[in-house]
Formats: sequence, structure tokens, C-alpha cells
Amino acid sequence: MASPQAASDPLFSSSARWIWHAGARDAYHDYHRFRHEFAAPKNSHVRLLITADALYQVWLNDQVVGHGPAKSAAGRRSVDAYEVTAGLQPGVNVLEVLVLGLGIGTMTYCPGEAGLIFELQAGKKTLAASGTKTRVRPETARQRPTVRRWILPGVEDVDSIAKVGAWRPATVVSSTAQLYPRRVALPTREPVYPRRKVAEDRVELPDFQVGFRLKPALVSPDEARRHEQFTIPATLRLTLVSPVAQTLRFTPTLGNVKWMQHGVELFPGASGHVLWDEQKAHATVRLKKGRNEFTGTHLPNHFEHISLAGFAQKAPVRVEALQVLKEGSAAPVAVAPLLFSNPQDLARGAKVTPTGSVRRTIWDLGAVHNGWIAFDAEGPAGSAVLLSCFEAMEGARIQWPDGCNNALILRLAGGRQRFESFFPYGVRYLAVHEIGGAVQVRDLRVLKATCSGVRQGFIQTGDPLLDGVYAISAQSVEAGTDDTPTDCPTFEQVNWNFDNRLCSLADMLIQGNADITRNAIALFAEEPRRRGLVDSHTPTEWRRQPIPLWSFNWIIWCWDYYWATGDVDLARRIFPAVTEGIDDALGRVGPLGLFAWPDVWHFTEWAHGRDDNHAINTAEQAGLVAALDAAARLAKAIGSPWQRRSARRGLIRAVNRHLWNHERGCYVDSLHADGKQSPVCSQLTNAMVARHGLGRAAWSRQLALDLAQNKRTDLLPIGSPYGLFHILELLDQHGQVDAIFRHVRHRWGDMVRAGDGTTWETFAEHGHGAWPTRSRCHPFAAYVVKYFVKYLLGLEALAPGYAQVRIRPRPPVGIVSCHSAVPTPHGLLHVSWRKEGKRLRTEVNRPAPIKIAG
Repeated sequence: MASPQAASDPLFSSSARWIWHAGARDAYHDYHRFRHEFAAPKNSHVRLLITADALYQVWLNDQVVGHGPAKSAAGRRSVDAYEVTAGLQPGVNVLEVLVLGLGIGTMTYCPGEAGLIFELQAGKKTLAASGTKTRVRPETARQRPTVRRWILPGVEDVDSIAKVGAWRPATVVSSTAQLYPRRVALPTREPVYPRRKVAEDRVELPDFQVGFRLKPALVSPDEARRHEQFTIPATLRLTLVSPVAQTLRFTPTLGNVKWMQHGVELFPGASGHVLWDEQKAHATVRLKKGRNEFTGTHLPNHFEHISLAGFAQKAPVRVEALQVLKEGSAAPVAVAPLLFSNPQDLARGAKVTPTGSVRRTIWDLGAVHNGWIAFDAEGPAGSAVLLSCFEAMEGARIQWPDGCNNALILRLAGGRQRFESFFPYGVRYLAVHEIGGAVQVRDLRVLKATCSGVRQGFIQTGDPLLDGVYAISAQSVEAGTDDTPTDCPTFEQVNWNFDNRLCSLADMLIQGNADITRNAIALFAEEPRRRGLVDSHTPTEWRRQPIPLWSFNWIIWCWDYYWATGDVDLARRIFPAVTEGIDDALGRVGPLGLFAWPDVWHFTEWAHGRDDNHAINTAEQAGLVAALDAAARLAKAIGSPWQRRSARRGLIRAVNRHLWNHERGCYVDSLHADGKQSPVCSQLTNAMVARHGLGRAAWSRQLALDLAQNKRTDLLPIGSPYGLFHILELLDQHGQVDAIFRHVRHRWGDMVRAGDGTTWETFAEHGHGAWPTRSRCHPFAAYVVKYFVKYLLGLEALAPGYAQVRIRPRPPVGIVSCHSAVPTPHGLLHVSWRKEGKRLRTEVNRPAPIKIAG
């Protein structure tokens, strides 16, 4: 009913005011519903302008219009515009908006003051605007406390029979947020329906489940609003009161606590990120009648909540407040229990049994998608629908998303009702649990949250494996893109700069989403608290663990975008942030002439055996040189002077003086604080040094040849697509086409053969516990499409924005034809070729502005 429309200045008239309810604007997970009635003139085109802090869902005449707003830097809010004419009706129209005030920061949101502002416009006339005529009430159906999904906000628990409060006039409030028009298209909301039913069975759900919001008991109120990791030594005392003597069998849950009873550790290996293993746990405990105590030791943590769940043998168990005693404190802090606050714990702990009271049906969407879950449900009052979302299963075995409570529950009011989730979810499989009676779920679907348009590019070679790799890359890019690229739709939905630089390399060749890439890059430069290098991701309240290599990649990403689009305007706008980042990095060059940054996350990739966690990290030296080169090219493109070339030369000299190991003929991964070289030399580090010109040209050529022939087995191998990217870039630099495609066929071939339909976070040979990878949809791994375009199509841009290109196919062995299209700023460029004997017959259909070099 609503179609995307770009907002334009001026945004709101003076009639529209920021509003909230009369209470606090920083309350934790505070849902309120706003209502505004208005009359619409006949034959008028009406648009809705709206934004909120933090998030909203809006209806017009009981039909969902959309969700928002887009991610924004701290102190800023993006304003959405909807064309809503088709949803109007004669007489009174009703606009309702559900707004969530988060009260905390996350890794996708910087906390501000909760509020809502909207305006309905018919041309230059204001039909309705937020103000004192708008009414508000608490959304009591959602006020029940739940645990966090992890990085994302709290689990949705919607009680349709909760008592509804009275409507009251909204309170006009002030806001210092800087408003600006939405810079990317609205989500497509294209429906995705299940392709097949995987299973239908009867299950019994755990009858004991409790969560505790632990973080505020251990950190200051200011720290509780942030999303930093916290290492606070503390002892926890949990008391379960049983009405009878009975056994309690715990089921796997998350939480960074080491639990003990009678001196026995209950769940070895438990952590916030990984479920404990039932085979290794002492999961069944004997409860006496009355009070039963358990002690816990708090571990380094990145989660607000901890959870426990299980099956009581005979009767319900009562949970007392958790007693939390911080090391050095005189008295414990009591944390109230949140009973049945995590539906994911119920889904994870479900026991399949023919006599189970709950019917569970598992549906398969065919691949991972990111979107809002919608369905119709009918059942008696007090019954419920619990949905749990996950990415993979093998036979009857489910791979639960580690660290992520990816579930929701709707408690029914009786009769038939429609539902659409407030949050988007990353999901391939939907486990639908019908609880408490004869419940029917109809029209189950996922409404895509991607802001990407119709897929433009394609590559067809007739080789099923390579065509399959392209297909899973395209699906990953779509699923992993909302208003920015994201690292993954299921676990985080975060705008990481290196991850999303790699995703954008593929996106620009598949979808051509220049506006989404532009928006993602700009968010880093707009962060008002930035000093020097940008954060590793933005917007965020996780800022105390910079990742230098990620920050350098933002600068390189800026150049990638300029080269792909020729967008001088953005290059000029973000260039001050580029130079500030470079100067910050050069200011950290120490007495040895090397970039040195202690006490940060020296992350390079997911691989075992690396030795990165030192102030002087060799991969970061190479990353800084690459960032210097990208910044110098940007400076030339916009006509800005650049006077940092001597710093580049000095850095390279220092790398070769201190980090080259003469005996092994390679570069070490790091330099330790005592001045000793790391004993580890890795393929990733050496490939980066060679690729970015820090090593001698002859050595770099030989390294590329050796890696192409798998001869450098003395170097620590890579562990994920992150690490392999640097090796493929080196092979690409030296024209090692067949070696590149051997890697593609092997590692991306594993992904195709697994049938996931998307690209993975890690490679199968390293795995994730009993599974080949944690995340089945990490779109950064779609970057291999760049090699498809360069070698299968033979397309290379020779000037910014594809003003001039060269077309010279160099296919790997076995490929005899290719039909393709690539989006450019000027339109689709089509290339087709076929081998005829020793020659290639090539056909090119290009937009007129593109020149083809001879």
C-alpha cells in the first residue's frame, strides 16, 4: 500500500513537533503506541514523513506502511517518506505508530532521547502532524521484560490479551537530533514464502525458564547504556525453590557464567556465544523440597542477560532474585528473575515425543533472507505461536544460531489475527510451535528488509559450480543488505567497514547499489565523536576495541567506491575524515618507525595459530600502506595536495628492517614487546606485504607463484574468506587465474554443495564445532564475484565510473562460453563470448558513455 519516495527539503513544517509520553525518555526497552486521526481530501496525493528515536512501525487504517528509520550516526536521524495515497479511505483515517525507546546503545544504534515526529502532507498542505492532538498509551502487550537477542534489541514477546491502557494526549518534547532525508530506498517488503515443509512433529517445551538482566548489577549506569564487553569478577547465588523433591534437567542455554552445585561444574564449556554440550554436562540435578542453591562465577561477557531452562520432573520451580556479589563489594545486588523471557530457550530445549502437547512445524525458505515475519493465526485465547529462526539443519539436527536468541512469541487473543514482527530477522528455517490448543498459522511469509532494487547483474558460464557460486553470492548480498551492507542478517546486522567493503565489491557488480554503499561509507565520516581513525563499525556504542585493519579498510573502501562510481562529491565530503584517519595512524608510529597501537583488537581473520595480539602487527603495517595509497589516489582525484609520501617510504623501510625474517625468507606476524620477532609467519601476512608493495618485487612475484602452486606450506594457512581475500588479491595482481579459480571451486564449492544458497563466514576445513561454519550467510564472502567479472567477462574499468573499460576474457581452464551483464553508473553493460577453436568470439552491448579501449 505504500511505495518508496525520497524525502526532500524542507522536511517538516512548523506544525510537526517531537512528541513522547509524559514519562522518562531513557527507559529501557520502552514501547508506546501513538494514534492520530485525520481527514484526507479527495483526489490528493498524500505522503507521510516520519522518524523516531529509536525505532518505529507504522500503520495506516490497520495496514502496515513500514518500519524505520535507517541507521544514523550519533545525534542524527534519517527521515523516511512514504507515498500513502492508496491507503486512504473516505471520512476518518487513522495513523498508528508503535515506537521503541531503547534506553541503551547497541552495535547499530547510538542512544538519544526517545521520541516521534511525523507529518502527513498533501502537496504543500499539512493534513496532520505529531503534536498534542496525537494520543499515546503504553504498549502493554510488549511491556513484559525479555532477554536481548544479543547485539540486537530484546526478544519480541507479544501478549494480545494484555489489558490496554487509556489514550492520553502526547507530550511535546524537545530534540537536538539533526534530521536529514533518507538516502536509500525504502525496504522492498517483497514477500518470501516457504518452499517446503521440512518436518512436522510433536514436542514438549521446557517448563522451567528464567533470565536475568545481569549487566546493570555489575557496571555503572553509564556503562550499562553502552555495548562494550565487560570483565567484572563476581559471584552469583541462584536459589530455586521446589515444592517437592524432584529432578531438574537443564537444557542448553547461553550466558557467561560458570555454574556449580555441590562443587560440581554443571555446564563445562558454557559461554555467551556457544551453547554448552549436553553430552559433556552434568545437566540433571536433584532438587530437595524447599530452597536449592547454585553458585556461579561471572566470566568475561558481551551480553546483558543470562538464561537457564529445563524440565522439572514433577512440579513448577520458583526462582528467587539472583544475588550478585561483585569482587570487592560488601553486599550483593538482587536481580529480579524474568520468567519465560526467552522463547528461544524453549525452542532449543524442545523434546521430540509422540505425546508432546505442542505441534512443531519446520518450514524452509530455500535460502537465508532478512525481513519481517508475518502471518495470520487463529486459536483460543491464551494459546500462543512461538517462532524460532535458524539458518541450517542436517536431517533432524538443527544448527542453533550461537550467541543469538533468534525467536519471538505471540500470545493469542482468540479468533483470527494478523501479525507482523517489529524487528527484521535473518532466517532460512522457521520452526513454528503451536502452544495451548488448536492453533492454526496461515500465510506465513518473510517481508524482505533489503533496500536493494531488482538484481541487475548476471553471469552464466554453463559450469554448474561456478554459476552456483555466483548465485549464492548474489543471494548473500541481497540478504545482507538493508540500508547499509551488513556483516550478517541473522547474528548482528552491523555496518562493519572491512566486511562491508568486501560485500560492496560484489554488490556493485551484482545489484549496483551505489546509494547503499555511499550511505554506509558516509555514516563513518558523520560520527561526531570520532577522533582520527574511524570505528570498526558504525553507528555503535561498542567503541573501546578498535580494529586497526578494519579502520584502514574504510579508507580503501572510499577509494573503491570512487573508482566504481566516479562520485567526486562524496570523495570531497569524506576526505577530511580520510586525512584525519591517516594522520592519527601516522601519529602512532613509534621509535622503530612502525605503526604501534597497544590494547586494541588486532583482528585479521578467523584462523587458529595466529600471533596478532601485539602492538606491532605486520598485517596492520601493510594495511596502513594500502590506506596511504588509497588516500593519495583520492587526493589526486579531488585535486587536494598530499604530503605524506615520505611517511610511506619510512614505514616500508622499518617493516623490512624489523619484521623480515632472513632465515625463513618471509615476514613474521608481529613484533613482541621484548623486541623479539613472532615465531609465526602466515600466508595472510606475507600476501598483504607483497600485495601492497612492502616487499621486494622479485620476492613478491615468487611468493605469488609459490602460493599458486601450494609450495609455501611453511606459512600458517588461512582460516576464512577474510584471509583468503588477501591471497587472492596477490594472485590477481600476478595474473594467476587458474589458482584463483581452484580456490573458488574448492572453498566456495563447499558452500554450493552444502545447499545453503548463501556464502559462509568460515571455511569447512576449519569448521565451527560440529558444523562447517557458524554463519551460513556472511555476504562479505561474495567478493569472489570481482574475479568472475575480471576473468570470466574480461571486464576491467580503466577510469573512474566506468568511463573507459577494457574487455579481455581470460577464463580458467574448462570454461568455453560466458553470457553476462554488469551494472555501471551508465546502465547495464552486456558481455557474451564463446570459444571457437583457439579464438574467442565476443559480443558487447554497452551504454553510450562507456568507451572501450582497444
